[in-house]
This record gives sequence, C-alpha cells and structure tokens, in this order.
Amino acid sequence: MRADLRRIDKCKACGSPIIWTQTSTGKAMPVDASPVPTGNVLLFPTIDRKWLAMVVSADEAKATPHERYVSHFATCPAAARFRRPAKSKGGP
Repeated sequence: MRADLRRIDKCKACGSPIIWTQTSTGKAMPVDASPVPTGNVLLFPTIDRKWLAMVVSADEAKATPHERYVSHFATCPAAARFRRPAKSKGGP
C-alpha cells in the first residue's frame, strides 16, 4: 500500500507535502510524502488507518522491498522551529 493513498498534509513551515506517522514509541513523526531510494523510514498501515513509521539502518533499508521514505525533520529548512527540547535525564 502506497503512502500517497492516505491523507497528505502540508508542512506549516515550508509547505512541502507530508504524511503524519506514529513511531513504535507512540510519538508523531512527519515524513516526506514521496518515497525516495535513499530513505530510511518504512511505513506500515495500522488497523486504525494510520501509518506506523519504522526507522531502519542503511543496510536494512537497501535490503527491503518496501518503499522508503525520509523524516521531514531531515529535509525541512525550518525543522529547528518544531523540534522539542530533549528531556532531562535527571541528576543534580
């Protein structure tokens, strides 16, 4: 199933077409809507008609028959505006 069969949004900063996905940890991740040969993100449809994104290594990506995508954070010129600060690991 191609990702372009689902709803495609636009990035609020640069206007590029994106697909909202969810990682295995439940975090939302924007992915560029078009597959690319160098991508390291695989998309899998879920039961509730969303996309599960799985980030893989370069070797795993080359070996897969699936279309490959890239996180929009890697291509958006304004990605820094949307990054959340890293959580503190505690300590003094």
